[in-house]
Amino acid sequence: MRKVRIIELGHFYRYTLKNKWLIKIENKNINFIKNDPIGFVVLDENKQRVGKVLDIIGNVNSPYALVEPFPHYNPPKEVYIELVEKVRRK
Repeated sequence: MRKVRIIELGHFYRYTLKNKWLIKIENKNINFIKNDPIGFVVLDENKQRVGKVLDIIGNVNSPYALVEPFPHYNPPKEVYIELVEKVRRK
């Protein structure tokens, strides 16, 4: 069984690398060691799926997410991430 959490990731910063999005990560509470966001789905303000995280780049204090957008989507102002966690059985 899986548990899905929706967490605010940050905001759109700029286009880069042939139409990929660079997202400025503003949520400092995400533990990238425990929850590796690479491959997870990116959501917009309306909780619609708009892309997928390709990589986390930049400084530890000010990281950026490189996002591959799904076709026919414009970059949203605020970006959320859909974290999928496995539920442990006791």
